Amino acid sequence: MSRIDVEVTHGDRVLFPANKITKRDLVEYYREVSDVMLPHLKGRPLNVQRFPRGIDQKGFLQQDFADTLPDWMSGAEVTKEGGTLVHPVAERREALAWLANQNCITLHMWQSRRRRLHSPDRLVFDLDPSDSDFAVVRATAHAFAGVLDDFGLPSYVQTTGSRGLHVVVPLRADTDFDTARQFARDVAEAVVADDEAHRTIEARKDNRGGRVYLDIMRNAYAQTAVAPYSVRARPGAPVATPLEWDELDALKNRSLRADRFTLRDIPKRLAGQRDPWADMSRHARSLAGPMKRVAKLRA
Repeated sequence: MSRIDVEVTHGDRVLFPANKITKRDLVEYYREVSDVMLPHLKGRPLNVQRFPRGIDQKGFLQQDFADTLPDWMSGAEVTKEGGTLVHPVAERREALAWLANQNCITLHMWQSRRRRLHSPDRLVFDLDPSDSDFAVVRATAHAFAGVLDDFGLPSYVQTTGSRGLHVVVPLRADTDFDTARQFARDVAEAVVADDEAHRTIEARKDNRGGRVYLDIMRNAYAQTAVAPYSVRARPGAPVATPLEWDELDALKNRSLRADRFTLRDIPKRLAGQRDPWADMSRHARSLAGPMKRVAKLRA
């Protein structure tokens, strides 16, 4: 693969004013983490959040790059009502640098890949707290891990870089989104039933009553979740960071928050330890067996 020189334009533009983080800093970050990040993105359509004037000004979400994608960069053509969209697909370091140079701060990815768009290869449970009690979010994540383990499914955890945690299950791409989402709902209901005082699947904020919201709606066609190692458009440039499960409860991490890791310290973290999600795809499982177990439990 020939190397592409991505020129950084207006590199001194400040994207995070409170922290004096520039566009050049963003580009260099994505270049530095590319070897770890790209395997998670391979083949996945992306939606991106762009902030041309920095995060203190209004940004926008962009899906369609049909008219602007470089000829060397991959795309995923997706049909929509009245036409098609071409989502960017990042499969090489230069693609991440090019997106960052377009002021794309946050990358959101599909749960399926270009060759099998209608077959998810991940389940995502988004744990969204109603208050600042992160201990409840941690406990809920562990509850998910326990229920999923009972179904014979491995689970992985990451901070979102925003407010909560994601629990992710790697799947074989042998089912459809409707089936995957129904299974996700069944799992979430089991987790809620274990502690209804602190957990809910109630989508309306007014009805959550301070409980952690277990969002399973990302498990639908064309829905996205923040990509691992993506920067969030928030003060401090926090990063969605994959964790080892024992990191959630380590004494040094008792003050762990969803925005604990930032653009400044992720490269150092990766230099000191391997990506906790490096082997995720090797542990992908089919939902066929777990779905049968759910049916038996219902019976």
